[in-house]
Amino acid sequence: MSDYDFNSTAHFDGGTKSETDTETDNPLVGTGVLGLSPTFTDRWAGGSRKSGWTEENDSSEDCVDETGALKIVARDNCYSHLQRSPGVDNITLQGKLKFPSGSSQFSWAFGLVLYWDVDNWVRLQLVNDSGTVKYEWNLNDASTTSYGVSGSLSAGTWYWLKIVLTSSEFTCYYSTDGSSWNTLKSSTSRPSGWSGNPMVIIGKGYSDNPTYSNADFDNSFATPGSSYNSYITDVVVTPYKTSGTWISSQLTMPTNKRLKNIKLDLTNGDASNYIDKIEVLKASDSSVLSTYATDQYTDVTLTKSDFDNGFGSTMNTNIKLKFYFVGDGTKTITLDQLYGDYELGPTGVRRDRFVNEGGI
Repeated sequence: MSDYDFNSTAHFDGGTKSETDTETDNPLVGTGVLGLSPTFTDRWAGGSRKSGWTEENDSSEDCVDETGALKIVARDNCYSHLQRSPGVDNITLQGKLKFPSGSSQFSWAFGLVLYWDVDNWVRLQLVNDSGTVKYEWNLNDASTTSYGVSGSLSAGTWYWLKIVLTSSEFTCYYSTDGSSWNTLKSSTSRPSGWSGNPMVIIGKGYSDNPTYSNADFDNSFATPGSSYNSYITDVVVTPYKTSGTWISSQLTMPTNKRLKNIKLDLTNGDASNYIDKIEVLKASDSSVLSTYATDQYTDVTLTKSDFDNGFGSTMNTNIKLKFYFVGDGTKTITLDQLYGDYELGPTGVRRDRFVNEGGI
């Protein structure tokens, strides 16, 4: 399990407090994403692709960088794509695509591909065949083709596709907004031929022995068609994990103050993507001061009574907060805001001031 520090700006900044004050509103502020850092992303910002891609085209085809998207200028039935190695196995590949009107691409329709060799791959495509999202995979020259959604997509409109690959299975999704995902192919056992790190391919091509046996989808049909423009952007590859952690930046505790509560504004979680545990750490050595076990994925307020050791040990102690999250690869939990209250410690303060809050 790895730690991901999103360099939150979270900090205590409550200002001057009088002896009769017991708390300050919202002194702890920050934002972050409780997810795993992407292996790479490319949104064609500034009209250019990021380094690391290899371009492969048939004789009259081209991959053209435009501001905000990759334009694939290619004839029907011809290959034209970018490819790169993600450097890891077990990944989520997603992208935003727009298919042209008039094209009849079918097997050479553009899309997203995870590729191991000529006979082992999985892909998602947008096909101009009554507006279809197509998922297809090949295992040891035994191709399986299925159509997920037919007659509901429109040419010239952006759609999102996603392939989630784990060590044991794969799942295919599509979305009309990039947020709510529809399952095209439910979780299916990962074939034994899909061994090791796949190649990521975006664009057009085909692969199938013995007729289309060139590596990396570099195969075209014998009879090309007319040329059309297809578009791809927002390509994101993320390591698939079932768990991980997020650590806040140091939270500086003012003199004679200790933590009173923690409040979290969470979005985009669900019963399969949630915070499993929260720890209060001593900033100087990351030792655990308090722990709270939870399955939260919505807004939550936690008080010192929720934690196994309370917050007494945070007196005059700079802290960090460590969040353990669990996910199935379909969502990224967003921590929109992290805030909390601190309270005065016993030094120079009437102890009965806190009787109704559990005492000190």
